[in-house]
Amino acid sequence: MVIHTLESRRDRYLCPLTGLHNRRPFFESGQREFQQSLLHQEPLTLLLIGVDDFTNLNERFGDGQGDRLVQDVAVAIRSELGNSDLAARVASAEFAVMLCGQDVQTALAIAERIRCRIADQGVIVDGSRHVLSISAGVSSRNPQDAGFTDLYQRADAALKQAWMSGRNRTVANDLSDLDRCVGPQQD
Repeated sequence: MVIHTLESRRDRYLCPLTGLHNRRPFFESGQREFQQSLLHQEPLTLLLIGVDDFTNLNERFGDGQGDRLVQDVAVAIRSELGNSDLAARVASAEFAVMLCGQDVQTALAIAERIRCRIADQGVIVDGSRHVLSISAGVSSRNPQDAGFTDLYQRADAALKQAWMSGRNRTVANDLSDLDRCVGPQQD
């Protein structure tokens, strides 16, 4: 009974597939970290990472392969985090990373390392390598933000912009238009 209760509580906070936080505890931590960053006047930056065309990949290769793909992305994300950073799976193929004390430029570099790692490894199905890419949106706390939700919404808008700009790229909404997008060069 006690073990079942503990497992149930853990599953509410952690994604059983990836071991990352779920959306709700991530948002609770996000609001606390937002307040701390205000109090100490330190940066707080958020990455939202989405697997490009995940629905099509999942339908093409099956749920089992889709689960493995999500796990691989979680491992790539975890490999780039510092001790004070927090990652979560916030949707079926979307992840959020809270970077405490990190600015937008640092976050862009982290997002690019994750993006390049995923692109380099691709996904192996039945012995064949297939292209896999992610896109990311980056946003840093600013004086107009009333809370963590504002920061999250701006990062989400940046992720959507990355998808609309051709996918497989990182967009930051806190930089000038000339500096806000990084990714593979267009022909």
